[in-house]
Amino acid sequence: MYSALWDLVTPQTVFLFFLILSVLILARLYPIVDIFVVKFVPQSIYDWIRGTSRERLCLEHVLATALRGDPESVLDAIDQFTESHRWMFNIGREKRKKVTDRVVQDTKPKTVLELGMYCGYSAISIARLLEPGSRMYTVECNNRYAEIAKQIIAHSGL
Repeated sequence: MYSALWDLVTPQTVFLFFLILSVLILARLYPIVDIFVVKFVPQSIYDWIRGTSRERLCLEHVLATALRGDPESVLDAIDQFTESHRWMFNIGREKRKKVTDRVVQDTKPKTVLELGMYCGYSAISIARLLEPGSRMYTVECNNRYAEIAKQIIAHSGL
């Protein structure tokens, strides 16, 4: 059996192993590389190699730095995390203020349905501007994201 495994070790497999290892190390050191790695390495494998997910790291950052019960502080903490630590799928500070905030303030919706809440950034962004009596429903099919979003939204006080 040992010799059969040794036969699998070729110069190509050794090269591929070190190439993948180098990319993962670079992604850990330089967040911009994270964007490219996520496109080619399945998220579950990448998270396993890193020992955690960027969503979990974001949650930990929010809990450590944002003021409990302050939605604006939570949004700022997420923005700060994505700008300085890890790239994530969220709209960001500038577009939030120019687009999301303006739409909610102009339309004053009584009911909002969000499909896909990821880590809760847009849900917090929208819900904090809703008038009293308004309702917001948000749906997330990924249980891991939903659990993280629940904790971040709860921390915001919404």
